[in-house]
Amino acid sequence: MCRILRQPTKNKPLRSLKNFRRLFEKHPDLIFLSRQWAIRTHNAIRGWAAHNKLYLDDNEDAAFLDPIFQRYLEAPIVIRRDKRLRVLTYRWHSPHQYELYRSGHEFTLVTGAGTSLCDNWDWDKRPLPRNARFLPAERINLRDYDLAILHFDENVLHPDRCRGFVPSDWGQTLRWFMANVSLPKIAICHGTPQFAGQYDCNYTAPDIGEIDETARLELVQLMRDVLVICNSHQALAEWGFHHAKTIWHGFSPHEFPQLGSGDRVLTMLGAALENRPHYNGLSVVQRIQHSLGNDVAITKLVVPQPDKNLLPDPHAFAEAKFRRYVRAVGSHGIYLNPTLRSPMPRSRGEAMMLGLVSLSMRNHDVDLFIRNGVNGFFADDANELAEHIRYLIQNPSARERMAAASRQTALDLFNQDRYLAEWSKVFDEIVK
Repeated sequence: MCRILRQPTKNKPLRSLKNFRRLFEKHPDLIFLSRQWAIRTHNAIRGWAAHNKLYLDDNEDAAFLDPIFQRYLEAPIVIRRDKRLRVLTYRWHSPHQYELYRSGHEFTLVTGAGTSLCDNWDWDKRPLPRNARFLPAERINLRDYDLAILHFDENVLHPDRCRGFVPSDWGQTLRWFMANVSLPKIAICHGTPQFAGQYDCNYTAPDIGEIDETARLELVQLMRDVLVICNSHQALAEWGFHHAKTIWHGFSPHEFPQLGSGDRVLTMLGAALENRPHYNGLSVVQRIQHSLGNDVAITKLVVPQPDKNLLPDPHAFAEAKFRRYVRAVGSHGIYLNPTLRSPMPRSRGEAMMLGLVSLSMRNHDVDLFIRNGVNGFFADDANELAEHIRYLIQNPSARERMAAASRQTALDLFNQDRYLAEWSKVFDEIVK
């Protein structure tokens, strides 16, 4: 009879470490695609080895893996879910809230508090997460909640200055919360201060673009006792809130797979360019298109609408529409972000997640994560961006290299785990 020789159980951690290395050699993006799982698994194997008194100082597999995980040992990404908070809030920016609700807390969205936009979810943009519900204001009992999250932009106190583009009830739900909700509060600022000519494409007065200091100070004073979360460091500096910090957007890598390819140029703003020309950069797009001439077309996003008769359930409809949105963006290879005052546009982050090369005017933190010619481009001049577009179209190998780097940057910096970890710290700060 043949005897089967078994390797000592003590060495099993070393075999697991070798298999883990092989996994990372085959799938190097795993540290971003499943970062929390990867970190936990790596720590568990190392702990197992230590328990078995196996020293890894001279181990080749450990030497391969350690540089990948060292940064997370020095600065752990911690997402706390040990306490499920009950959050009172209202609908504002559905894609932003969709990502925030991944924190796992319970979110109750108040209706009937004054602003009609807040009474319905935007199913055309995202599904409503299962841990969120709508409830009329008259049925709210504040003792059922731990904190409140408010949403606002620059126009909530003065929609009258928006030339009819913003409804007159725009800030009423915010005012209702400030007057009636005696809970610890966090406010999310979705914009930058009002400025001269903001909704007027024909505005030519010398003060065009100047911040309305009276309106800014009024909002700052309203939020004097509230922690405000801004989307960019530039917005944080422009507002000057008493108690504030910046949290960049975060996205799920699994919802934004590698799709971007080719040399088609996409911009996403559409009618918003005309409505808010100086905010969204209408003149930037016009100058770029004039510089490119008829050789290059800058396309606007078209997302096919799912058949509501086949998808009567709003969740199914929203999920189908979201998937179509992702595929539509991913059918391009180059993303033009012309905005001048938008604090970290979500659409650019999503495009980068999908593997598009982004081009932006230099504003709102872009120079903190884009390296020109490496993972994208930024510039101070629209004509320079036009030349970068020509370069990307004429040099497919460089475009592909930069597209891969663009996605790597987004998977790392705009990953939902980094985003949710920062929010975990905020919740710990507010709810003792």
